[in-house]
Amino acid sequence: MKRAAATPKLHWPSPPPRETLALGSDELQLWCAALSEFRDEVARFVTLLSEAERSKASGFHFPAHRDSYILRHGILRILLSGYRKQHPRDIEFSFRPLGKPELKDGLPQAPLHFSHSHSGDLALYAITRSCPVGVDVECLKPVPDMDQIVRQFFSSQEIQALAALPEEERLHAFYACWTRKEACLKVDGEGISQGVKHVDFSHTLLQETKTLETVGDLQRPDRWRLQSLAPAAGYLGAVAYERPALRVTQWSLPASLALICAT
Repeated sequence: MKRAAATPKLHWPSPPPRETLALGSDELQLWCAALSEFRDEVARFVTLLSEAERSKASGFHFPAHRDSYILRHGILRILLSGYRKQHPRDIEFSFRPLGKPELKDGLPQAPLHFSHSHSGDLALYAITRSCPVGVDVECLKPVPDMDQIVRQFFSSQEIQALAALPEEERLHAFYACWTRKEACLKVDGEGISQGVKHVDFSHTLLQETKTLETVGDLQRPDRWRLQSLAPAAGYLGAVAYERPALRVTQWSLPASLALICAT
């Protein structure tokens, strides 16, 4: 599902000038970054990564994939370090059974919950102190095997709803449904391969926001909140988190702020 793309035009504003990052207990902050704007910082960002991350980066066959990994994980460390008042290099992660990263707690402040995703040249991050969170983003490109993906991952209700749409609306609705599924399942660290057909958005494929509806194994739909995102031209995303409602702010990450936080 992840495809290369040109440098996107970001829709979200840059944050106001500040020396450190602030995050209220009832706030969810979303950050998007155009990775190509950071291309000159690969050598610097790789020094921020852990030994395990550097080892993984060196295993990529294509330099572009390696550099993307370094930049995405460097930016994540920079953002988290800004909230935790640590150097990015000192951030330590643990991992849930299916691979979702979490911060190793050891500091007296409130914990940080985070999720990140990327597609093409865009990276997307969600950070909050309140509750587990999941985020997903996709570049809006044609999907030649859309019918096969829909049959494999969508519920029967979603398949019917998608087929009933006009052809020109189908691609956007497909990505809206896909990103919402991913975001919801990432809250618990499961991802699209786990229980995806049990998350159903058949009634609101083209709506901007909605509360999660579920069928099958996922219980307590009133537990979740979901918001669709349009962080950049040609991209669609979604963020999901546990209720109650949080104050959601959306920022584009300029390279200048990232470099200040990295020092």
